[in-house]
Amino acid sequence: MKEFLKDMYIDIFRDGVTGIILAIILWITSLFVLAILLTGTLYLIDSSFLEESIAKGIITSKRIIPEHTDHGFIMAGKSMIPTTTHYPTSYEIQIRIDNLTDVVLFNENNFNKLKIGQVVNCTYKNGRLFESLYIDEVSW
Repeated sequence: MKEFLKDMYIDIFRDGVTGIILAIILWITSLFVLAILLTGTLYLIDSSFLEESIAKGIITSKRIIPEHTDHGFIMAGKSMIPTTTHYPTSYEIQIRIDNLTDVVLFNENNFNKLKIGQVVNCTYKNGRLFESLYIDEVSW
């Protein structure tokens, strides 16, 4: 295994211009994959199996994201297939608890009942590694 990694990541630089180009692509790809794995692992450690707390939170902002449609392409064999994705209107409310904030999605009726500055009861979790807030439930 050690020889394989040495051949793949170090000795490939000795293979001329093509080897150097391939080595750079390999290193960049490896670092990118490593960064994604590290980010995912840290997120799981930060947000999994946390103790729930109950506290009062303050609504700091409200935002309506209108319905919209995105268009793109997916690869199916050697063909590019056009795709259309429709996103319905979403209603977001930002809630602050102990100087930490989280955004919670609501339906239109509940969104219209809540006002900025209103105090709500929240069931939430605090992250282990980062100063993060994960609101699970909101009642008023």
